[in-house]
Amino acid sequence: MKTIDKALVDLQKELPGVEFQRREHPPSVNIQVTYPDGNVVNYDIVPGKYTGTEQIRIPSGVTGTKDTLVEFPSFALPKYDNKNNPRINSDDRELIWRSCTSSYERYMADLCRSSPERQYIMTANCIIKSVIKTLQEEQNPLGNLINSYDLKTIAYHIIMDKTILSSMKITGVKDALGLHVTYIRKYVSERFLPDFFLGNKDLVKIFPGSKILENRRQLNLFWKANPRLLLAAINGLKRLLEILEGCFTCTNGLS
Repeated sequence: MKTIDKALVDLQKELPGVEFQRREHPPSVNIQVTYPDGNVVNYDIVPGKYTGTEQIRIPSGVTGTKDTLVEFPSFALPKYDNKNNPRINSDDRELIWRSCTSSYERYMADLCRSSPERQYIMTANCIIKSVIKTLQEEQNPLGNLINSYDLKTIAYHIIMDKTILSSMKITGVKDALGLHVTYIRKYVSERFLPDFFLGNKDLVKIFPGSKILENRRQLNLFWKANPRLLLAAINGLKRLLEILEGCFTCTNGLS
């Protein structure tokens, strides 16, 4: 925190017309920057401990060009959720950390720029994110269940299934929106959204030999959701389809 505070002091001296506000939202620190023209930008910084770097040769079948050697730094982050967890001994709560997957997430974002199909999927993901925001404003159960990280996870599962494990012809954003609707219905119906980076055995196709593959426990991103909300969320799908009517290609019998 001292490093962040010092950096903000230095920035304030260099940019006297810009206002910086720091807020703590564990595990992240939010920096709100207000520019002289009134524009406001928020940045989230997550402090962590560097634990090393691994080199992985990404196969040509994934990159679309040639085998590419990429360095992935790794970090450990404190599990702030444990601070008030009565099931964990109070003396142990500060000692439980988790492995950060941010460098792998960043590379997935880079991969999405490597083919039109992946770009269609990520563009569709932005559209779905906007629709989910509308559903949240309407207090729709589906909108209240799914957050932005869930949506990004769904996009990565589509990319894995349709552009890496298989080669599906995705001709545009309309096709990609249809895939998003199908996957959302599937995960909400099953009440199970698998984490993309933890316990995903298919990651060997992208990150062969990586230590991220050592984590074999599959995490359900819906595990914290209120059980009643999880059951009700499928009823919110109808409203999603109404908003997107005519904008997506039906897949797997979706109508």
